Amino acid sequence: MIEIIKLPKERYKEATDLIWQVFQVYEVPDFPPEGVIEYKRILDETEKLKNIIFYAAMENDTVVGVLGMRENNHIGYFYVKETHHRRGIGKMLFNAMRVDYKGDITVNACPYGVPVYKKLGFEETDIQKNKNGIIFTPMKRREK
Repeated sequence: MIEIIKLPKERYKEATDLIWQVFQVYEVPDFPPEGVIEYKRILDETEKLKNIIFYAAMENDTVVGVLGMRENNHIGYFYVKETHHRRGIGKMLFNAMRVDYKGDITVNACPYGVPVYKKLGFEETDIQKNKNGIIFTPMKRREK
């Protein structure tokens, strides 16, 4: 059974490990080498992680999905373990976050995530960008 919790800060390493694992499978093929290095560098910046609230999908006390919120209603990370795709875990994480975060939500979606965000009601707000090798599309979900 999947339970959604706000992940305690002392368990953030579990979240970043899962993010890196999933990123390597689904995003690395779309990124130039410098983008992969930059993404890992950002992910390893523990000082920046202190400002993120992680919602975690837990199965038997193991993190199987995460959604990390930054200030200003911005999704920083949204990943589900490969073995747990297509089980509604992303939607569960998103719905749990929406209890706490009202209003418009923004994200810089990596290429693999764009269709996922569209299913959640996000729209592209600009063309695909490349910043230091990180490929993303700015998107927004407007409060209805």
